Amino acid sequence: MPSMTRGRGCPKPKRRGAAWLGLVLLLAGCGATQHTASSSHSRMFTRSVKAFAWRALSLPIGVVLTDHVGFAVSPVDGQDAWVCAPTSAGGFTVWATQNAAATWQQMGTLAPVTPEPVDTCGLLADQNDPRALVAEFVWGSGEAGTLRSMTLASSDAGAHWHRLPGTVQTMEIGTQAGITYAILMDTSATPNQQMPGVAISTDDLRSWHLARPPGLAPHDSFFQFWLVPTGITLLGATYQGTLWQTADAGTTWARVNTPDTQTSLGAWLPQQHRWELCGWVVTPALRLQCSLDLGQTWQTHPLLSFTTSCATCDKGKPYSFTQPCFPDTLTPDGSLLAFCPIGDGSDQPAPCAVYRLALGAAAWSQYGTSPAGLVTVPATGPVWSVNPQQGTLMTAMLPW
Repeated sequence: MPSMTRGRGCPKPKRRGAAWLGLVLLLAGCGATQHTASSSHSRMFTRSVKAFAWRALSLPIGVVLTDHVGFAVSPVDGQDAWVCAPTSAGGFTVWATQNAAATWQQMGTLAPVTPEPVDTCGLLADQNDPRALVAEFVWGSGEAGTLRSMTLASSDAGAHWHRLPGTVQTMEIGTQAGITYAILMDTSATPNQQMPGVAISTDDLRSWHLARPPGLAPHDSFFQFWLVPTGITLLGATYQGTLWQTADAGTTWARVNTPDTQTSLGAWLPQQHRWELCGWVVTPALRLQCSLDLGQTWQTHPLLSFTTSCATCDKGKPYSFTQPCFPDTLTPDGSLLAFCPIGDGSDQPAPCAVYRLALGAAAWSQYGTSPAGLVTVPATGPVWSVNPQQGTLMTAMLPW
């Protein structure tokens, strides 16, 4: 399992994919109600520049954005997105847009047959294929040891679906040169056997074989991977802090040098024609480190922080403390994005301040605010901010 739990910043839509690292933060995230808390950001950034211009969007008629509604945006093109919403009959209707929610098309209804009822449909889009995605349905109880999952896959933007064998949950999916890669968690297996390797399929995950580096520790496993858009190169990060590369669909693997940390952010930079990798090192001091030469060297970058204060949160006693604001997005141009909570002492939903550390920059720049975190930063098209707690769906073009 990850060595640290996710820090709470701006809320992001539920995603079944990559695990997240950070420190435990106590302040309610952006988009959540702040009550009496307030915060102020550190001055490790430059003056504000051109801000995000957000545009509110509408969902299909009758669909209300809640935690039970699945949502996904294609990392390839931000014009493409999907919604999976429960129906009164117990099924789930899938909707798709190819014009950033200007119009929605009903793709069909899913009716998963499960031993126990499910009330949520999770969606995960393919890293490289704009028409491929998976839908997931979970039932049972973790405390009782009966928690199970079913995955359905589509290769035609949601028009047709097929079920993956077994009770698997899809953590990552990406298609490259006719090969589909996935991290599949077998929910009926013991914890040490749930994710033994990267699943590799040539028939849209109707079947697969597992690939695993021979040098990987027995109880270690991948929690995310990244693909080069063209070619057959995959880079995968593991829970125990190792990083591996394969250029032949998992036949051979090469280990990439990393600091003593998990590599939580990665992206292939097409204009630079190289990888960017980032992770957080905890000891002897917390720091953000990134590499642009496939792990040969790692550069330390400044971290943002914000101060939280509350007059009545701790049994009526005032307190104040400073905590880091972790970047959680790496864009195709090599920028790091951080979303830091903004508390104003009111009971209104709090937005978050958006900061960017451009590739090669020495300081963060502030780009206005966001109502919530981003689903993803696609290669083209708008970014999406989705907040199920507040029922808001918005898009904007990157302001740089």
